[in-house]
Amino acid sequence: MQIWQMRTGPRLRTIQCAKGSKIIQATYRFGSSVASPYVPLEVFLLNGDSGQISVLNRTLS
Repeated sequence: MQIWQMRTGPRLRTIQCAKGSKIIQATYRFGSSVASPYVPLEVFLLNGDSGQISVLNRTLS
């Protein structure tokens, strides 16, 4: 598992998958309480071969 930091944004957790692909999600939400569970609004799949990013889930409140 790797942790990346975007130039202007929060930290991201990346999980290495087969064939160079990675699952990417934010590790936390700004202003959220440590006691409340965090569910990322979006989780992305970065395809290592094509460089294409796909949204795996999207939660709308």
